[in-house]
Amino acid sequence: MLDGLTTVIAAFFLYCLARQDMIKNKTYYYFTFACLLGIVLFSTLYYFLNDVYGRGFCAIVLGVLHVAALLLTMGYVGGVTLRGMAGEMKDAVDDFRAGGDAKKSVIVPLTGQQPAPRTDRVDRPDRTDSSGEAERPRIVIDLPKRDDDKPQIPLE
Repeated sequence: MLDGLTTVIAAFFLYCLARQDMIKNKTYYYFTFACLLGIVLFSTLYYFLNDVYGRGFCAIVLGVLHVAALLLTMGYVGGVTLRGMAGEMKDAVDDFRAGGDAKKSVIVPLTGQQPAPRTDRVDRPDRTDSSGEAERPRIVIDLPKRDDDKPQIPLE
């Protein structure tokens, strides 16, 4: 089925076993090994089963294991976590939907025009300073008093 991909992933896995400095994330490395063992197991089951449903199940599991092994290989060599990789894929999908490297459009008013007044800011007349601008509330935090002759960390 995907024997060529299995060969490439296994060869690179063994190459990284010889060159330990290439491995950035050991957890992903060991999970890749587990995926390779699963690929060997389900490939063997695939060839021994004569049932259509059994072969179909093995083919689905093999596909999932190949995808997982490939993503984990990118993770343990590149040092990228799966969450970071998912974020990158989301950004790529958003860029693809927007038509490539489409930049966000910026609206620049023509000269002489005044911007529209902002309606999201609420001015409260009860809190104004002498200049008429709204004053921010002041927060005061009272810290507990401490004795200077006592040490902060008990030394006994």
